[in-house]
Formats: sequence, C-alpha cells, structure tokens
Amino acid sequence: MTRSAATTIAIVPHEKFSVTRQSLQSVLTGTPEPYRLVYVDGGSPRRVAQYLEAQARIHDFTLIRTEHFLQPNEGRNLALAYVDTEFVVLLDNDVVVDPGWLTQLERCAHETGAAVVSPLCCIGPVVHARVHLTTGECEIIEANGRRVMHERFVDSQASLADVLSRVERVQCGLVDAHSLLVRSDALTRDPPFDEAIRLEEHIDLSLTVREGGGSLWLEPRAIVTYLTPRLQPSDLPYYVLRWSDAWNRAGLAHLAEKWRISTDDPWLDEKTAWATTHRHRGYLPYRSPLKRLWRHYGREVRPIVDRVAQPLALRYHGRRRFRELVPRLVHAASWVRDSMRLSNEPVAPCRVTRE
Repeated sequence: MTRSAATTIAIVPHEKFSVTRQSLQSVLTGTPEPYRLVYVDGGSPRRVAQYLEAQARIHDFTLIRTEHFLQPNEGRNLALAYVDTEFVVLLDNDVVVDPGWLTQLERCAHETGAAVVSPLCCIGPVVHARVHLTTGECEIIEANGRRVMHERFVDSQASLADVLSRVERVQCGLVDAHSLLVRSDALTRDPPFDEAIRLEEHIDLSLTVREGGGSLWLEPRAIVTYLTPRLQPSDLPYYVLRWSDAWNRAGLAHLAEKWRISTDDPWLDEKTAWATTHRHRGYLPYRSPLKRLWRHYGREVRPIVDRVAQPLALRYHGRRRFRELVPRLVHAASWVRDSMRLSNEPVAPCRVTRE
C-alpha cells in the first residue's frame, strides 16, 4: 500500500465469522491498489483469528483484535483511529465485493461531491443474485404532535439482472451500512459513530449526514453482496448477542430519543419484530424430526431455544468484555509503522467501555 492511497477500507464485525475468508479474499483480489486496509476482529474464533493474523502479515494491513464481541459502530470507531485518507470505506466482514468496486465508488464521490456513496448491495447465500436495495427512503414525518419514521428499501429482493438494466447513479435519502464509501471530513462527531445505536445504524448515519448538508448517492457500477448462508455453530454466540432483545431494544430506544421519534411509532415495533425473526433464523433444528414432532403438538422449537440462548450469549460476552481493558494491535501495516516512527508515539486505539 502506498501513501498516495485516497481510501482506507475498514472491515468490521457484523453478525458472524464463518464467511470471513470469502469476504476478505474478495477485497484483496478485487481491489486495485493503492488503498489501505484496517481490519477489526471482534472476538472471532481461534481459527479465524489465526487466518486474519497470517493474512495481515502477508498483505500488510493493520489488524486490531478484541477478545470480546463488538457491535458494528464500536468496530468502526476503532478502525477510524487509523484513518487519515480522504475517504474511508465501511465494510462488514460478511460482504463480498465485485472486482473494481472501489474505483467506481471513488469516481462517484469525486464527480458528485457526495459525502457517502453506496454500491448496489445484494443479499443472499448466492453472490450477486438478489438485490438488498438500490436506493432508499428515510424521513421523519411530523403530524398531530407525533414524529414517526418512514423507511423504505427500493428494489428489495429483485433480481440483480433485472435491476441492472434500468438503475443509474442517483442521489438518495437512505443508504444501508453493509458497504459505504464515506468522505472522512463528513465524520465530524466524537466519536464518529454512536455506539449506543445497535440496530438501524444506517438510519442514524443517513439522517446525520443529511442534517450536516452532505449528500448520499448510489453507484450501481459497484456491486457487493451481503452473504447470508446457513450459520455455523461457531457463529451463534455472536449472532445471538448481536440480535438479542437487550441490544436491540436499548439501541432502538436510544435512536428514538436521539431523533425524537414518538415511542408509540409502529416502526419501532416492526424493527423489534424483524430482529427477533432474524435471530431465530440462526437456531437449529431447521427441518429435523424433533421440529416436526414439536409442531405436531403445537409448539415451536426456536422460541424455546431462544429463551436459553440469549442469557447465555449475554453472560458469555459480559465475562469476556470485563476481563479485557484495551484492544490489541495484532499487526501494524507499514504505513502505520512509518507514522509511529515519525511521531515517536504509539498509534493504537485504547478506549473500551465496559457494560
């Protein structure tokens, strides 16, 4: 990586670790240099951690690790301690990218002056098949003394082949956070990302950027996919915690207070229900004889498993987080080591809040 890089790619945990290799390899092979890469590993299993450390040394990227799990905004703030480029790409660790994606995002930002550029984001177990969203809508509507949220993903679940024939670069009101190029000087808050928001982070980011006068753009020539394969057993402790009732309700309550959304807005209940359904997808059995037997007697397996899994995940995370004081810089890229030598000071994030 060279000092002329315009963009730092910041990869952060999202909800699972089992597609880490596929995601990272797509970035390493599909991104033309120059660019910088900062990877935040939030409590991945040992094999994944060893793989990331080996790749960091081979490909000269900066790797930060915590032994406890992180929610995405925590990871983004840790990564930003190492960003001094014009742009930063926020990328979830379960996203694969199309070759040349970064070039297209940078070009859009330069030509439009956008504060945030979103690629065309797909979703599913198959790469680049079904669309997650093209553009989006996000407005807080005031009526009769109430403030309610309007949110909509455009082209959700449409075929990518159908969408590509008609979608164009366009300014939009909402972007999702799976993959975004952000102009660094648009991140003016301290910390840049609100760590109290653990659900619907893209809402907070979109509203904040627009409130500050920045624009959001879609660049459909850059394509990524948020991978949603069947989870591996090693994914479950983080996945259950990430979508737990405790995290989701606290995060939504903070979001509502921050943007003065009425607490009786049905949108809040819809998001809570969505998170519960999403969490339940992680549980086995899927089509086992046990599941058929329980359904025969009018019982559903997943809610029962969920009542046990959530407290276990919360306690497991709490113990690991309490024992850890600071994140660990596993590997510093050459450009970080150069900065250390020039400043004679260590460049390392050191802020971790205990729950």
